[in-house]
Amino acid sequence: RFAGTGSVGIEALSRGAETATFIEEFYPAIKTIKLNLARCEAEDRSRVIHKEFNRAVIQLAKEKASFDIIFLDPPYRLLDERNPLKVIKKRGILKKKGIIILRHFFKTVPDQTFFKVFRTVTIGDDTLSFFR
Repeated sequence: RFAGTGSVGIEALSRGAETATFIEEFYPAIKTIKLNLARCEAEDRSRVIHKEFNRAVIQLAKEKASFDIIFLDPPYRLLDERNPLKVIKKRGILKKKGIIILRHFFKTVPDQTFFKVFRTVTIGDDTLSFFR
């Protein structure tokens, strides 16, 4: 359940990103993402994967996919439970000079075992942590 409505990826596409990949396990959200992509005429530059995050990353790694930017917006309770940063590092899907942007509760201290934070931005109860 990471892509939500797809708004961040769709915004990236509208600002010039070549492609966007959306990972979401909640079927109603998948339908919303596909509808939003159709409304923006961005289906040909996007991919929607209906799987649990770890399984989707394994699939992407097998396909030798890699990304310049990975935006993660997991439900707060899943951040520790699934540790998406560990999965990304283990599967090697971030390009060498790529960045990860993790949205999390402002009181949460993200794990820096696998990537290091180089910037944070806090807005209300949310923090965006930027990793390399």
